[in-house]
Amino acid sequence: FQFCANDPEKFADACELAEPHCDGVDLNLGCPQVIAARGHYGAFLMEEWELVENIIRTACARIKKPITCKIRVYESIEKTVEYAKRLERAGAKIITVHGRRREQRGPLTGIASWDHIKAVKEAVSVPVFANGNIQYLRDVEKCIEYTKVDAVMSAEGALYNPAIFTGRQPPAWEMVDKYLAYCNQYPTNLSYVRGHLFRMWQKCLDNFPELRHPLGKVKKFEDMCKISDTIKEKAKAIADKEIEEGKDSEEIGHLPFWRCQPYVRPPPKTTSGEKRPLEEGGKEAEAKAKLKPPSKRKAIREKHHQHGKGAFPKVPKDKWPLCVTCKNNPWGKKCEYNLCKTCCKDMTAIKVLNIVQVTNSNSYSTN
Repeated sequence: FQFCANDPEKFADACELAEPHCDGVDLNLGCPQVIAARGHYGAFLMEEWELVENIIRTACARIKKPITCKIRVYESIEKTVEYAKRLERAGAKIITVHGRRREQRGPLTGIASWDHIKAVKEAVSVPVFANGNIQYLRDVEKCIEYTKVDAVMSAEGALYNPAIFTGRQPPAWEMVDKYLAYCNQYPTNLSYVRGHLFRMWQKCLDNFPELRHPLGKVKKFEDMCKISDTIKEKAKAIADKEIEEGKDSEEIGHLPFWRCQPYVRPPPKTTSGEKRPLEEGGKEAEAKAKLKPPSKRKAIREKHHQHGKGAFPKVPKDKWPLCVTCKNNPWGKKCEYNLCKTCCKDMTAIKVLNIVQVTNSNSYSTN
């Protein structure tokens, strides 16, 4: 199991609940997402070493199964090594090092530093797992050779090709069919299923864009399977033809679109937050904006801006007379007693009660 946490006792409680059902518990200290920043966990505990140590020590004292950690690196190799040493002293039995800094995510993901991972491996005595830059099986072999780590972990690479550790680049439908069979056996949240399908069908959807929207909007698992079958039929027809013509290949760099392959993230167009210049398309947008007539509110604002503040006299507002009872709210236009709605309702209710009482008393006297 892997948990995110920022409270030692709560993490230890969760570890006790999980212990009978797992071989160990991992503390996630590497999540860089916005949700981790809001919740104050993951990589956003990197400045609170004492808290992290306390979380690990408390859990180690409560359960017998090993506690492991997954971390990100600092810009400084020395600081990263010292951080890993403190985790080891706190009781972490395995340290997984993702070779990217906390800021390296989304379009700024960049390249993971195997030098940081190598330095951590040389500095601690517990097993070290590497994470980052793993797209093919050959990357696993290169990483182990360079860093001398005990194991390698893949995240995004395995999402796009679940067979990554076999060294194969299987047809996408082969992985999709197996995955959907598991989902049918173990019912899964539809949004999770959709996310995995979009990754495994990545290149196929680039070739069949008309099926992207239906796959994103479908509401039932059965319908999702039907759309996947349609993608499979279209891709398989092309694959059969390419295999017959000898155009198929599992060689990296020459993979046909219908085989599982990693997602190559495009570099960001701008990384410093600067606005796109008008020459890159802004003029067209500006021309379209001029064709659209401004709203009345915008026209008034522009007039005030042109003529200066106070150029247009304020229109006096009508002052409504106040309720004769509460003296706070304006009276209602249709109220004969010059009361506001609240006071009018109260007075009406009292009158109705009085009428009922009089009627009841008359009925008693008649009897």
